[in-house]
Amino acid sequence: MAQVLGFIKTHLITLVSGIVIIASVVVATMGMGADSVVAEMQKEKSRIGADRISSFRSDPKNEAIIEAEEQRVAAYKEEYEATVKLAEQINQRKPLMEGVFPQPDSLSTPLKFVEVYRKRLEQLPRRLQAGTLPTEDEIAEEIQNVEDLITLEAEQDTETAVDGGRTPTAPSRSPSAGMRPGAMRPGMGMQPGGAMRPGTGMQPGGAMRPGTGMQPGGAMRPGMGMQPGGAMRPGGAPFGQSTPSAGSIKAPTDEPKYNAVYRARVNKALSIYTYIEPYIPGTRISQTFHISPILNVTSAPPTEEMWFAQMTLWVQEDVLKAINDLNNRMAAGSGDATVADVPVKRLKSVEVEGYILPKSSVSFPGLRTSRATTSEGTFTDRKANDLYDVVRYTIVAVVDQRAINQLVDEIGKVNFTQCVGMQYFAIDRAADEQGEGYFYGPAPVVEVVLDFEAYYLRTAYQEMMPETVRTMLGIKE
Repeated sequence: MAQVLGFIKTHLITLVSGIVIIASVVVATMGMGADSVVAEMQKEKSRIGADRISSFRSDPKNEAIIEAEEQRVAAYKEEYEATVKLAEQINQRKPLMEGVFPQPDSLSTPLKFVEVYRKRLEQLPRRLQAGTLPTEDEIAEEIQNVEDLITLEAEQDTETAVDGGRTPTAPSRSPSAGMRPGAMRPGMGMQPGGAMRPGTGMQPGGAMRPGTGMQPGGAMRPGMGMQPGGAMRPGGAPFGQSTPSAGSIKAPTDEPKYNAVYRARVNKALSIYTYIEPYIPGTRISQTFHISPILNVTSAPPTEEMWFAQMTLWVQEDVLKAINDLNNRMAAGSGDATVADVPVKRLKSVEVEGYILPKSSVSFPGLRTSRATTSEGTFTDRKANDLYDVVRYTIVAVVDQRAINQLVDEIGKVNFTQCVGMQYFAIDRAADEQGEGYFYGPAPVVEVVLDFEAYYLRTAYQEMMPETVRTMLGIKE
């Protein structure tokens, strides 16, 4: 008992404070249940308004915000899906033949693909209304035409001397006068029988259409390699050779109409829009184009090499479409347009380098230059990802220097493409025109090197890709 009293004395203040706190809690709790407290709460409820309090629970203000956000997300999703569908339509390209990708459906399919690929390469110049310089066969035809012309003129001079007693003279004739019937092949500016094909620069009877490179009588239009009156520009003999004799018959003068090589070159310039490089010997495939080595195989090529050939073909067809669209638009209103009237006058090369990956690259077989693809980025710093593949390619062309930007824009319209590099150089017109025989017309021209990146939507191609190509690109199932 003494100990208890001692404890109370020692801790009296603490014990009293605790009792006071407990009593306060009890009083407060009992007071909350008192009628006066309840009445006060009801009074406050009436002041605020019971309906307003209920609305906080039944009609919360954030529901309208949430609904508006959901509608915005739905609209964004719909717009995104529409954009993807449109991108697929722009990107979509059909393969050369069915049953090849992702795996050939038969053992003979790869060899059939090679033949179809060969034929498509031969058809590429038609997409560009293009042609090479005259071939040996075309020059041989003109040699025969010159011989016929000289013979005809000699006969006419003899008849004139007999009838009028005058001294024979060599009359001035247009370049096509005296051609053998049917000597010109279709597509070379004349139809069978010697009639001129419409739009090739000559009028019926062999008279040259004004403004197409030659004027009546054989005088050259300025800018087509000769000066008015037929005089050659300074720089050497006409187009790398003297006027050839036509077989065993000696030409009476050095007029251009007696030069078979020159005649063949003029005819070619008047019948095309764009020059391309010579054909690979024994084929009708121009060296301008990127050519897959599958053409040289004797057995079925691997599926991935067929895919690479298909990709390079798609790219080149896009480029040719862009050039042809630009040439047609710029030549509109020029009448019978020729290479002198269009901006892209010569396509020297198209090389499709390959896929650009985040840390490496996949080169397409068939590259002929040292501009092999690398993983090095461009100013866009774009590389393949889960949405699209990046394919880099380069074109080299002789272009009217005033139309370089239009060419870049036109290529960008055909596909999702970005120009990532541009260089241009002066060309030796005398060497091109008088030496090799490329007639560009009077426009200022340059050789331009353009580097592009093309972006291919994965969803448009992934199902066709061979498994080996997917592995190269890091595509996961």
